[in-house]
Amino acid sequence: MKKHTDRSFAYAVVDILITLFLAVSVYLGMIAAEEPKKNEDDQLQHPITVMMFWDMARDADVDLWVKSPDDYQTGFSRMHGKHCDLVRDDLGRSQDPDSRNMEIQFCRKAVPGEYIVNTMLYRSVDGKFPVHVKVVVKMGKETVATRELDLTHDGDEQTALRFMVDEHGQFVQGSVHYEFTPLFFQGVNVPTNEQGDHI
Repeated sequence: MKKHTDRSFAYAVVDILITLFLAVSVYLGMIAAEEPKKNEDDQLQHPITVMMFWDMARDADVDLWVKSPDDYQTGFSRMHGKHCDLVRDDLGRSQDPDSRNMEIQFCRKAVPGEYIVNTMLYRSVDGKFPVHVKVVVKMGKETVATRELDLTHDGDEQTALRFMVDEHGQFVQGSVHYEFTPLFFQGVNVPTNEQGDHI
């Protein structure tokens, strides 16, 4: 009788283990089915970061402007767009206690089309020219384009870079050029202080 009881107990344990195994397998299969499948469109989620740096020895207010596809340009007088945002308007060392002579625009995803990146010397506070500027464009963690240029007078706006992103959210090699397109947005009244600096 004891041998029969032991055998029945063993069969019951095996049945429980098989049932648990099948339940876990079904559960894992359901989780896998719910996970979104990766496709080429996922690449559109890669952000684009545009950074502009200027000479740390200079006291100057330099502005970064970006025009993304199917949107208005973004800069100090229109900081937020459909795709890109100016993270912070850096006014230069004497006007801005936290100045690092750097501005950044962040585009949340790589929308297909042409991007235009401009840099503009709003004002050289120390009155020295030219102001040397470096622009860097990153897609995700990869640097895809850079350019250095000199701004020679107050109000000097130059197109630093123009480039294309394809329908898969990828940077188009060989698409960079520098044909000038003005982006400084004057359609918004920009508050200034007595010295003419935008605030």
